[in-house]
Amino acid sequence: LGSLLGATSSSWQATFDHFSDNFQARLCNGYELPCDFTDTSNCVSMAQADEVFRAGDWEWNYYWRTNPNVKEYIQLVEGLFIGEILSHFQAIIDGKSKTVYSHVFVHDGDIGPVLGALGINQLRWPAMGSNIAFEIWRTEGRNSGLFARVLYSGQPIETIHGTLDWLPLEALMDILQEYVPADIVALCNA
Repeated sequence: LGSLLGATSSSWQATFDHFSDNFQARLCNGYELPCDFTDTSNCVSMAQADEVFRAGDWEWNYYWRTNPNVKEYIQLVEGLFIGEILSHFQAIIDGKSKTVYSHVFVHDGDIGPVLGALGINQLRWPAMGSNIAFEIWRTEGRNSGLFARVLYSGQPIETIHGTLDWLPLEALMDILQEYVPADIVALCNA
């Protein structure tokens, strides 16, 4: 594909990221897959695009779920952001937050590690427009407390911890806490 499309730089050859983004954007917007600039009859086939998508899904699941160093990898690339999420949750528990709604725009490179930290069962490459929503609910009465629901693109996430739908907020925090580095400088220098 690199030779066909003139995309032989290391950024195009190191992962499936650039090819997948390019192909998905074209297909989602009704465009044809790209062709060789010097021979427009030599185009990327749908079978090749499907193979890129499959390889990209495998790659992302490996990066953020199954590699032997996944915990440290997530801590390095997303641990501080996860710590910020947890600080917002703690402010709610402590009664120090009056926030009703907050929105943070992130890239697929942020969504993947957060989903990995949450323990998603099978991570596919996050599609354009993917989103993670953390909902916090306060109940009153006999079962009073703070509960959380975590949605990925509108659906409760299926994880190694079960479905993240109506679990105690503290349990959600426990799931994420191990991905916050105790000392990011030391971890980066290790």
